Amino acid sequence: MPKEDPGDDVKVEILFGEPILVAAGLNSRWARRRRIGLAELVDEAWILPPRDNLVGQLVAEFFHVRGLPYPKNGVCGGLQLNDSLIATARYLGFYSRWADTDVPRLY
Repeated sequence: MPKEDPGDDVKVEILFGEPILVAAGLNSRWARRRRIGLAELVDEAWILPPRDNLVGQLVAEFFHVRGLPYPKNGVCGGLQLNDSLIATARYLGFYSRWADTDVPRLY
């Protein structure tokens, strides 16, 4: 949900929740691990949404509530760039659970 009040003329209702998941390429060293703490990943290369939009705010909150800094090693891009860079096994990215289930994810 956006943090700012949408105003009296807008009714806000949450229809369903979409957990944010971390995704890694099939050949990534992270894809072979079973349990990974987010703190282990902070210094990795990331594909990140712009921090000034709603998704970027959610990702920033994802790190903040875990007491972690926002990753410094990141690039911004759309879904195609996101998928392409994750496939190189050098980058990590974010997906919501409803996204394609064939994408390897770190839980």
